[in-house]
Parts: sequence; C-alpha cells; structure tokens
Amino acid sequence: MATLLPDNNNVDSRSHSSFIARLVAYWSMCVAIVSLFAHKANGQQPPPLDDGNQLLSKQLLSQFAPGNTDIWGSEDGALFQIGRNASLGLSYTFPTGPNVSAPYPVIVYGHGLGAICGFYNVLFDNLAKQGIATVCPGDAGVGGIVSAYETVVKSGFADPKRMALGGHSLGQNAIVGAVPVLEQKGYEPRALSFSAGMTCVMNIPNCDASRVTQPTFFAMPTNDVSSGGGVTGNKASVFDRLSGPGIFAAYPGTHYTLTPLSVANPIRDSVIGYTVAFYVWALFKDDEEG
Repeated sequence: MATLLPDNNNVDSRSHSSFIARLVAYWSMCVAIVSLFAHKANGQQPPPLDDGNQLLSKQLLSQFAPGNTDIWGSEDGALFQIGRNASLGLSYTFPTGPNVSAPYPVIVYGHGLGAICGFYNVLFDNLAKQGIATVCPGDAGVGGIVSAYETVVKSGFADPKRMALGGHSLGQNAIVGAVPVLEQKGYEPRALSFSAGMTCVMNIPNCDASRVTQPTFFAMPTNDVSSGGGVTGNKASVFDRLSGPGIFAAYPGTHYTLTPLSVANPIRDSVIGYTVAFYVWALFKDDEEG
C-alpha cells in the first residue's frame, strides 16, 4: 500500500521558548506527523507524538497501544459501544456499556454551513468508543454552541471538568467565538480542534483566534478552496494568532474530506484518529500526570 504523507512544509507546533527550541520542536512535529500518516497507511501503530512543547503532552498517543483502540483498524480495540439520541435540537453520541455512565467527558461540536450533525458520525462514533460523548447543536452559531454547552452541564450529561470544543467550517468560527463567552460564564473548555479551513466571516461575534488560550489541533486540507487563503492564509490568520499551544498539520484533502460529501479513504481515517487521540490527551492527561 502506498505511503500517505502530508505536506511537511505546512506542519508546525507552537512554542514560546528559544529559537533553537522552536526549530527542534518544528522538526520533531514534522517527523511525528509523517510517521503518523505513514504508519496508518501501512496498517501499523503510530508512535507517540513529541512536539517539543511542554504544554502538549509527549505521550499524546501513548495510550493507543495495539489492541486498545479500533481507530487504527482493530475492531477488538473498541472500549465502549455507541449510543445515539436527539432531543430539543441537540444530537447526542455517547459511550455505552457496563462500566460507563453520565456525566461523560463531552465535545460540543459545531457543524458546517448547510451541513447536519449526522455528517460527522464517523468522528463522533470513534470518540464514543474511547469513552468521550459529543453533543452537536442544530444551531451551529455562537449562541447554539454556548446553549448546548450549558445544557449538557446543567442536565448532568457532561462532566464540566472534561469538556472541549470542535467544529468544521463555519462551526469552527462559532467555537472560536464561543470561547470568551463560555469563559465569562465560568466554564473552562479544555481544548479545540478544527478540521478544515476557516475565516471569521458572517460577522460571528468574538471570532478572534488571539483570544483562544486552550491547546488546539488544526488539521487543514491542502486543497481547501472553500475558505480564503488556503493553507498559508489559514495558518497566518488563525493558527499563528492563537494565544495558546497548538498543532497545525496539512493533509491531502478538500474542505469536505471528513464529511459524507467526500468518499471514505485512509487519509480521512488518519485525521479522525489523530483528532480522537488529541481529545483523549486533552481530557484525560491529568489522570496520567496525577
């Protein structure tokens, strides 16, 4: 099987240390991303991520040992079964089984313009298999994201100490805008992930990446023509403006690679797997550190 490699020139990690440390971090990230995609293409387990940034765990992928997850191709690795429900404009996907119950670690996910929550079920299902629930509001604007976040906390569905945000396209803009609103309300989302290009359009309130201090994973398709600036523009206008640590990785794909509008392929599976690993690290890293 052919090896699948991202564009190394568009893979980066943020660091606030010296120039040498930044250079080492950048090189380590290139090696990690290339190794990740190459191992996935060859049906092997990816190595632990080491980006040289103390704020991002060097063991991001360490818990994904062979036989411990199905996102790398082993159905025996699913830790939990999948449950799904919908209520009051919210779509829920959650882990089920004898050893799991609410409150769950939760990702509040904003869908793209014209999309529906069901477009992202492959991602949601893989998160559920690792013990992480998702809630996707039909209203993917800032207000819808904030309302969904508050609803799952107040209902007891979510563990407020283990929550994060995610989004695609317009939903990415909304989660950036939701961060300061949630923080003003006393909530502390632990991480963000983006899966396609974004520009803060349509007058989305607070859509300013410089206000995001949480660890962020930005997976950017190289052939994304649905957002201004492509890889270079999105890195400069969004990723480089983040106030917190993050990972930027370009992958061969389009704006819709992670949705049913694009044919399923190993690249999609790799990006989804990497996103799941990022969330597992972000929501459970204190377990390892403690």
